[in-house]
Amino acid sequence: MATPTQDAEAIRTRTSTSFDQIRNNTRISTTEARDQMARVLLDARQSMSALQQTAEGQTEQRQQSLERKLYGIGNSNDPSQAISYRDALDRAAAIPSDQERAAIELIKRSDTSGDTTLVRATLAVAYERGWVDVINTYGNAHPEQDNDLTELWGLQHGAFDQGLFAYTPPLAPSELAGAHDTQLRTWANGDY
Repeated sequence: MATPTQDAEAIRTRTSTSFDQIRNNTRISTTEARDQMARVLLDARQSMSALQQTAEGQTEQRQQSLERKLYGIGNSNDPSQAISYRDALDRAAAIPSDQERAAIELIKRSDTSGDTTLVRATLAVAYERGWVDVINTYGNAHPEQDNDLTELWGLQHGAFDQGLFAYTPPLAPSELAGAHDTQLRTWANGDY
């Protein structure tokens, strides 16, 4: 199965190949070539947009899954657990943003005492505030979760983002240079 980045590159390659084929087809007029290129370009843009939306949806779902796994409430149907988590979250959030060291101590003490609710709440605040040292402290104590911790950090902070240009649609060929979308649609529909 191809990755979204590979799918995006395939769309650009297919589009470029189609432009070359149209350009090299001597049996069609310049106007028909332009119209065909407009259709190809608009189709590629639509495909790229759909691909980007799908990838963003998958990324969001994965992020939510990791958040639930790492610092969500274990049994959300238990009202007392929800109250305990809320109180723990309030306690962790009360640590001033410039006091990461206090959060490190809190997560260590909570982990040592088996207070998983406070550990999860402190981890949630650490991700929210970008406290890398708190997350690393937790990760060092729980190496089995290191991959999930790293992946979640990347998803939240763009490290796994395919980049600003991953879903950039193919550039218009010189035959369509300067044409705006309305003009491209007109040509693609064969209207003049």
